[in-house]
Amino acid sequence: MPSFCTPVLVLLLVVFGNTSASKADVVWTYDVFLRSDEQAHVPAALEHAINSFVGVGGSSVASQIPSDFLTRSRSASSSSSGSTRVTYTQSRSRRFGGRVTAAAALSGPLSFEGSGLLAYGQSNYELPNGAGVHIQGIDIRFRTVSAELDAALSYQATLFGSVPLKLSAGAGVFHAHTKTSVDSPILRIRESNRDTIPFAVMRFGVRLPDRFGLDVGAVLEIRNYADFGPTAAFEINMRF
Repeated sequence: MPSFCTPVLVLLLVVFGNTSASKADVVWTYDVFLRSDEQAHVPAALEHAINSFVGVGGSSVASQIPSDFLTRSRSASSSSSGSTRVTYTQSRSRRFGGRVTAAAALSGPLSFEGSGLLAYGQSNYELPNGAGVHIQGIDIRFRTVSAELDAALSYQATLFGSVPLKLSAGAGVFHAHTKTSVDSPILRIRESNRDTIPFAVMRFGVRLPDRFGLDVGAVLEIRNYADFGPTAAFEINMRF
């Protein structure tokens, strides 16, 4: 288990153990969700697929595909530094799964929450201009089964007098098992990879007006991964 998991687990045990909160103080909730897919695992998954295909340090058309094409797109082109921007489009990004959350009241509107989830994600990327000397279009697909554990401090308020609003900030760990596919007129790569990545997170969530007896919420989540940088995702969830 990565060392980053240790403080998260310690926080969960302290709050939900016998030290500060009794069983009666802990509220458990369960929900299913649909959101955009994560991206932080893409560089490692693609690099592993390419290296498995050509060998580490090997030379072929596949080695022209930059595993960091997502983060390269954020910066200006710089051919002299070897970080030339790669043009890509994303034709699919979705992630769905189930989550369990335990919340312990602290003081007033503050609470401490720990959550775990299992999810399945799909992401499709297209490099219409290819990469490097390979100028034909390249399709890259990721299919990911993932698990997460996080802990956060939450503040609850009311928006417009009746809409429950929750703001939270914390940290967690994202574990992904990713199957990567790379296709072009002259390439066909199929590989799988596992990766575990820590992150910091902020969430802004509301519960939507009750319709047909369904408890539905919307969340804007902003994460920061040490090696990948910031990501944002919009989520719709339904609580049971």
